Amino acid sequence: MPPAHSTFCVRKIPHPPTPTRGIRFRPPAHAHSEKPELMDTRTMTDTVFSADSITALLKNFQQARLPLQVGFGKKNVTHTSYLVSMTDNWLHIDQLIPKEGNKQLKPGDDLTIRVSHGGTLYQFKSRHLSPTIEKDGFPCHKIAFPQQLDFSEQRTSFRVPIRREQAPSVNILTHDGQRLRAQLENISDNGLCIRLHVPQAISDTQLVHCEINFTDFEPLSLDAQVRHNKAAPQVPASRIGMEFSSLSSLTRKQLNQWLMKLQRHHIRTGLPA
Repeated sequence: MPPAHSTFCVRKIPHPPTPTRGIRFRPPAHAHSEKPELMDTRTMTDTVFSADSITALLKNFQQARLPLQVGFGKKNVTHTSYLVSMTDNWLHIDQLIPKEGNKQLKPGDDLTIRVSHGGTLYQFKSRHLSPTIEKDGFPCHKIAFPQQLDFSEQRTSFRVPIRREQAPSVNILTHDGQRLRAQLENISDNGLCIRLHVPQAISDTQLVHCEINFTDFEPLSLDAQVRHNKAAPQVPASRIGMEFSSLSSLTRKQLNQWLMKLQRHHIRTGLPA
């Protein structure tokens, strides 16, 4: 028989590997400016309303076994938990730590849940629905699926613009097998902006494969996630901002070498490479 809800048990769940991608939904600075600029450290805030985007973020939290800081009650005392499973309507979170919180938490209680990951602080509101038993027989808490998710992050990246006549070509392969050819507009250590010569729409959060063909450097092959997509109907072009996803150590090294080369050229000339 599964243990009673009042029994506090330690759930033994093996830690999965680090998730293959990190997800953020603030359109990166790559998509907004052609001027070279040093990005001072600043806090960027935004809110995610899309259910698909919220689901993708929550899956990241679950796969990485990130601790949830759960606050409730008049004093908003914070307890620690973990996301166990979810559907489109609810989440299952693990027993609270300290364990006294499990007796204090009542159905209908409003929850404020915070998660910190990769320099970004995420927060969402929820409501406790009921205590329940997970499929593995361990007690947990059923809470409402969040309607929105707020986040704030520190940005310090240096983005390097590139002259259009010297811009490397970028071959794009979408998840549905579509092949597109673009030009690189600017790039940093965490993302890039490309220009398509047709007003092509690529859905936000889509993971695509990119191959950047440098004229004086070996090609870079990597995955990136679409964060910003702006088609310009008045001209036959689209600008797409993307964030790199799970770069290998070798690819990261190659990218940093090329960025250093561009930055040195920029410092010497005051112009884009």
